[in-house]
Amino acid sequence: MPPAPGESTTTARGPNIVVVTGPEQATAGLLVREATALDAHALAHVYVSSWRAAYRGIVEDEVLERMSVERQEASYGAWFRRHPPSSFIRVAVDAGANVVGFGIAGEARAPRAERRGEVYVLYLLPQVQRRGIGTRLFASLARGLDLRGMDSMIVWALERNPARAFYERLGGRAGEQRQHPVGTRSLTEVCYAWDALEEVMVAR
Repeated sequence: MPPAPGESTTTARGPNIVVVTGPEQATAGLLVREATALDAHALAHVYVSSWRAAYRGIVEDEVLERMSVERQEASYGAWFRRHPPSSFIRVAVDAGANVVGFGIAGEARAPRAERRGEVYVLYLLPQVQRRGIGTRLFASLARGLDLRGMDSMIVWALERNPARAFYERLGGRAGEQRQHPVGTRSLTEVCYAWDALEEVMVAR
């Protein structure tokens, strides 16, 4: 599908690096681009910082304190070496070239449906939240799914995660629930669905 009005898409030669920018991003000095293995450390830093800020009081303190940027960096490094072709990571980069957020998306795992995508994770550094960066990153992930032939999408979110309001604001409809083990607890997750990616791709 062609870029939305006012949006430009640049494809760089190399390992499928796709850069997506819009007018608001240019104004804010923000860039959303496809991640590479060189971003593994930055992804790990965002992941650990986001978990410790968002899940304090929801996830056991011991679990949060045991989290390691080094171990997570190794995990992301392995992902880049063997991820499925349908999966991708996009990062939000500020004017100083710092990764301040990222999301991972690909084919839906469950509930499965033909041509349905899933945003597996979406994380931002605590200090840049509520500035519209998450919305832009989420829209970029939806466009990435669209480019890979998908026409709808889902997200699973912890029931007690305040970020659920973010998905609801973007039109996600809450559906089925499931239990997800974290540490010694079993936490409830809620599935949010969008029947058409267009609902999200134009989000601002």
